[in-house]
Amino acid sequence: MDEIGFIDPDLGRPSGGATYNDAVCAAWPTDAPPLQRTRIPLPPGRPREDVAADLAAAIRGHAVSVVDGLLGSEHPDVLSESHTAGHRVVLLLHMPRPAEGGLSPDERERLAALEAAALDAVAAVLAPSRWAARDLLDRYGAGDPRGRGRLRVAVPGAHPAPLAHVHEPPCLVQLGAIGPLKNQLLTAQTAAACADLDFRLRLVGPVVDEAYAAQIATVLAPLGARASLEPAVEGLARDELLDAASLLVSVATRETYGLVVTEALARGVPAVVGRGTGAEEALMAGGGIPGGAVATDDPAELTAVLRAYLTGAARRERWQEAARAASERLPGWESTARTIAQACLATGR
Repeated sequence: MDEIGFIDPDLGRPSGGATYNDAVCAAWPTDAPPLQRTRIPLPPGRPREDVAADLAAAIRGHAVSVVDGLLGSEHPDVLSESHTAGHRVVLLLHMPRPAEGGLSPDERERLAALEAAALDAVAAVLAPSRWAARDLLDRYGAGDPRGRGRLRVAVPGAHPAPLAHVHEPPCLVQLGAIGPLKNQLLTAQTAAACADLDFRLRLVGPVVDEAYAAQIATVLAPLGARASLEPAVEGLARDELLDAASLLVSVATRETYGLVVTEALARGVPAVVGRGTGAEEALMAGGGIPGGAVATDDPAELTAVLRAYLTGAARRERWQEAARAASERLPGWESTARTIAQACLATGR
């Protein structure tokens, strides 16, 4: 097989999907056909037909291509035409499009119809967790032998990292785009309810909903300098942020895996995650219980968990020990990349 295409969007901002894609491309197996990456600009408001034209041209360059769902799910016509012309596509779905936040019911229904058609048009589908795979089957193909056979799981890996330092007072960190989907308002409300305790809170990520960010800032105002809403960070700055973290909070209302949870565990940092989301699977990836899981719509439950963590030195030590043990058992990105390569090779036969 000649080169395999890897086609993903350039959002102009950091995202979990981009981090995953970067790591897979960097860890691509040397004994697999080489990978050629094409990044398609996808700023807000870019004409749909322009994106479709770029996507079609990129797919035409290879017999087999991995296509990120942010591009492929909204263009089933391009995927179907490419398949008819002999170009096979493996669709990498970080998150179903209808699960994104801020959508109207009509928009959610429109995206679901497009994504269902896209899944029918491709040779294989990749999900980032078992939880995400079950969700896709429930949405689009439960009980369908063909759909079940084409669906594979490529769990995110972890980069080896030095263990985070112990900080007093504890520093709580939440990483992700500032908007309803990542649910930072829940974290802010619980932090405000713990204002009598000694801690620091940092909410870090690109703002995707200005009104929501303003609401968070209002809730955090009584905490003064102890709480901050900060722009997205990458590279060394992200490493420094995670090194400064005592506990990661990841309570998104929907999460197919929770890559940031794995990043935290790689540094021995425990996490509190949303119950019933893919982040719970990520928390258990290294074994043990390095943190806890809470409802994503109940400030009282998260408040109780954080208050117990902040007032209980023994609990903090136990969670940290479990996270440090988990850091030694996390899979590497080489395993993720090989799973994707194998899906491509099977598709190209």
